[in-house]
Amino acid sequence: MSINKFEGKDASFTSQIEMDAEVFPRSHEALLAHQLNFWRNELEGLEPLDLLTDRPRQQQRSGRGAICHLTVPAGASARLHKFSSTYGVPLSTVGLAAFQILLSKYSGQEHVAVGMLANNQPNQYSVDRSGSTSNILVIRGDLSGDPSLETYLDLVQSAVLRAFDNRDISFAVLSEMLGRELDMSGSPLVQAIVCWSEGAGIPCVLDHGAEEASAETTVTSQFDVSLIVELEGDALRMQLAYDPELFDGTTIERMGGHFVNLLSSIANDPLSRVGDLEILTEDERHQLLVEWNDTAEEVGVDDVCIQELIEEQAENRPNAIAVVWGDDSLTYGELNKRANQLAVGLRRCGIGADALVAICVDRGVEMIVALLAILKAGGAYVPLDPDYPADRLEYMLQDSKARLVLTQQHLADRFPDHDREVIFLDELAIRVNDDLGRNVSALVTAQNLAYVIYTSGSTGQPKGVQVEHRGVINFVKFIQRRAKITPEDTVAQAATFSFDIFAFECWATLTAGATLAVISKNDVSDPWSLRRALLANRVSVLRLGATLLSQHLSEVPELVAGLKTVTYGGEASEHAFAECLMAGPFAPDNLIHWYGPTETTIISTCYSVSVSNPGSRTMPIGRPIANTHVFVIDRFGKIAPIGIPGELWIGGKGVARGYLNQPDLTATKFVLYPRSGDSPERVYRTGDLVRWLPDGNLEFLGRIDHQFKIRGFRVEPGEVESRLFAHPDILSAVVVCREDAPGEKRIVAYCVPERNKQVDLEDLRTWCNEVLPDYMVPANFGLLDELPLTPNGKVDRRALPKPSEERPALRTDFVAPHTTLEQAIAEVWSEILSVDDVGMIDNFFSLGGNSLLAIRVVNRITSMTGLAVSLERFLAGPTVTALVEELVNLMSEEGGDT
Repeated sequence: MSINKFEGKDASFTSQIEMDAEVFPRSHEALLAHQLNFWRNELEGLEPLDLLTDRPRQQQRSGRGAICHLTVPAGASARLHKFSSTYGVPLSTVGLAAFQILLSKYSGQEHVAVGMLANNQPNQYSVDRSGSTSNILVIRGDLSGDPSLETYLDLVQSAVLRAFDNRDISFAVLSEMLGRELDMSGSPLVQAIVCWSEGAGIPCVLDHGAEEASAETTVTSQFDVSLIVELEGDALRMQLAYDPELFDGTTIERMGGHFVNLLSSIANDPLSRVGDLEILTEDERHQLLVEWNDTAEEVGVDDVCIQELIEEQAENRPNAIAVVWGDDSLTYGELNKRANQLAVGLRRCGIGADALVAICVDRGVEMIVALLAILKAGGAYVPLDPDYPADRLEYMLQDSKARLVLTQQHLADRFPDHDREVIFLDELAIRVNDDLGRNVSALVTAQNLAYVIYTSGSTGQPKGVQVEHRGVINFVKFIQRRAKITPEDTVAQAATFSFDIFAFECWATLTAGATLAVISKNDVSDPWSLRRALLANRVSVLRLGATLLSQHLSEVPELVAGLKTVTYGGEASEHAFAECLMAGPFAPDNLIHWYGPTETTIISTCYSVSVSNPGSRTMPIGRPIANTHVFVIDRFGKIAPIGIPGELWIGGKGVARGYLNQPDLTATKFVLYPRSGDSPERVYRTGDLVRWLPDGNLEFLGRIDHQFKIRGFRVEPGEVESRLFAHPDILSAVVVCREDAPGEKRIVAYCVPERNKQVDLEDLRTWCNEVLPDYMVPANFGLLDELPLTPNGKVDRRALPKPSEERPALRTDFVAPHTTLEQAIAEVWSEILSVDDVGMIDNFFSLGGNSLLAIRVVNRITSMTGLAVSLERFLAGPTVTALVEELVNLMSEEGGDT
């Protein structure tokens, strides 16, 4: 490693200030213009630091602060000094670079900007008690491509030198010129700063005025987090100042520990790449990899199949009711006998181990019989929902290469001119009219396929997930214990059988000897009908999707009254409705929130909901189920610490065989993960963003590919949705980023009001302005009677309508513009806001405006009129009337006329 350009430099930033203090005249306009252009280029496309906080960020900071003292071992300090001396790297550069690397690991961002505070100059660069930040220089770090430490230190020092060469524009002016001052929820341009001091005591940078914490000192902070370092001889004293309204003290303590570990890693391995630098301690690693994944249970998953457990129930409890569908029902003995009969017919058609049988049938007793028969024959079922479009059914048949199609007479037109054999259930039963009391001989083991479920694919075509018996058995054994399913229970079968959660309802019930009550699709969709069906069938266990359960409970609060267990999941879920349910008079005995992709067999984690669960943005998805391992992996492929977002990788008995006929995709998504001390484990990369909570539960943050950028800011729609959920008049909401015109991205919120509630859109926008940063406030709000759902009960984002361009309902009456100037201003607003009609007294922000659009309006008006319109005045009076008055005044000042 050679960084010779650093040799001879002082180990602090202040020396550079002294060298350049008198190079440029401060008032030179050409110089300032040159430097402004430099900063525009330097910070182009920069995103704000996006640290995941313990609590939602508020619109306005309170200014409160807190301090965490870091302990830097003497040995680590000595190694850092040696590192600095050996490689000619200023120690301050190492500290700044390390802090940027830490923040990158915490945020997942490749570009991290940190403010550098030079505190030792008495004039321009001093920090005064008024809160001036004119001495903060923005140092942008670029960690893209996982650079080597040598390369990155070089980049950082170069950025520092460039910053000092262009330091004449104050931080406040720079922030204003670049437009970031409008986001008052975070400090302009940077949300983290570093201050390095040598032998002069801890500097006053925590708050722009607070001293080191003491009983008499009130600490404040205008930044998310600040690193303060005092170098005294060979000793390093460090503190992290932070905003306690955003972070818990324990979170910052962990961050501080990780920073100290990172410094040691840098000193110990100077030739490493940035992504290989370790921040976890061995104790943390053991906790995340071993303690929180200690899920081993002996449930016999490797030596039994689904149908064999049902056959045991038929033998032990032949007269117990197995399936109910309206007035039709089957005992376990009858179910087993009829399934045996169909299984023999399927065997005669050539169905054996791992043979795929497509099945397209309506809900009812016959559906359950047919599915069990396919398993008994040794085959794996491929469910085809009769409601699917014909071209989708055709694709699934062609892709699966199913040996035959099992269906019903009235569905024959769903398979016209198909080249595979189509067999009707009633005809197959007639072919085998023996009295089959005995079970058909087993041809399969737990390692054979049970079913292939088709899920949505990123390529536009669905992909088939191959699930084996052992994964299903592992799950049903677990959920029977967790949901307390016994032979005395009746479980509702509510899902379409083409959704993998159907296996929860069906196979967990029948292998336990309980009764499966099949509920019609119409009854599931209507809360009052569902309530009647639950009562009529004496249902004790119910599973619904999170959105559907929330919607139904808002209509029928007593929906689940008297039930023993209710489970829900399938998408991110808020605390509110679940906690309200558990605190109310109709609470079930058990409420379970679950998570799991099809690729890991139904459910991988679950969480028992209690009345109060503070500290998490959404309902936790819990801990891994039996014989399941979960890993949160950062963008460098490292284990993510507690609280840090990462992709969820899942291993264990439930991991599917892979995607049918897609070996490349299988190799990409199903990979080997080298756990420390163990042989590599096959895991599924979910693409879901999660984080560990301090109590060992996981929190779901959203899909990695659901993130979007607005005005350079990265936005997780779940965060906006959570704020909308909290509005007292909003039942449910979904937030998307739309680009209906090229380059015109905007956030749109689709909201379903509570029953009998009239939502005032201005009130809703005001609510969002109060709880969200400016860039996260939706530009448009749409009110829907209900959110469109996919057949699997999740929100169908593709079915959300395009926002209307009509003037939204406002409290103010529409006052039309009349003069030429008024009409011209209104037309500018209309174009930029995509609103047809703009009134004279309409509030710019109530029409969907935001800070960036405000800048566009001001720039357009200035260009159109040649008058320097003040952005500050426009924000103070954001109406056409006020803007026209401002222009008239400017014209008067310049001697013009109206």
